[in-house]
Amino acid sequence: MKRKFKNVMVLGLAIVLLAVPSLSFADVVTTGTMTGTGYQDKLNERLSEKLANIEEKGAAAIAKRDAYRARMTEVINEFAPDLLATFESFWVSHDSVHTSLIAECERIANEQYAEAIAFSDSIKAAVLAGEMTREEAKTAIQAYRSEVKIEREATKAAIDALRLELDVPQGTVKAYHEALKAAVVAGDAASVELALLDLISIQPQHLAFDQAKLELLMSK
Repeated sequence: MKRKFKNVMVLGLAIVLLAVPSLSFADVVTTGTMTGTGYQDKLNERLSEKLANIEEKGAAAIAKRDAYRARMTEVINEFAPDLLATFESFWVSHDSVHTSLIAECERIANEQYAEAIAFSDSIKAAVLAGEMTREEAKTAIQAYRSEVKIEREATKAAIDALRLELDVPQGTVKAYHEALKAAVVAGDAASVELALLDLISIQPQHLAFDQAKLELLMSK
């Protein structure tokens, strides 16, 4: 079964990469019985918590994005209203990609959830049928987790490469926002407009980077 993973940063959103949890087979005995019937429930609970965490982060990112947009709209309307249409045009394009990235993350998380459950079920069935020992089961689990880690790190490396190729240099966005904040505090309309123009200048790169991330993740 093909696995898909992601590690996405969108407007400060750290989408969690699900690491397949350690599966405990300590309760599988050589007689072919399961003495700890709750282990599957615990696995389900752990995976469900991770899925819920992803959904919570997605909702938090959207809330943060909306708050940022509201404040930016206030600033633009006060100091440079002619630039608002330009920002709003970018925001519409960006939101479409941003929403797709969040949806893709949740889809991948759910697929990984189903795969982890299927994998644990197959290992348990093999042990109970006498087709696999506990040690063999542990070895299979370790191999599975290693494969997850390798694929996760490969995806992260690919995204990092895209960031270097398409995104703005590290620290640039923060510097532009600090300049904007200082200009707003000073009530300097000319400096506010210059800072806003700087932010406009890097928006196409952000959009290109997010779109490239989305295409990369959908190809996995």
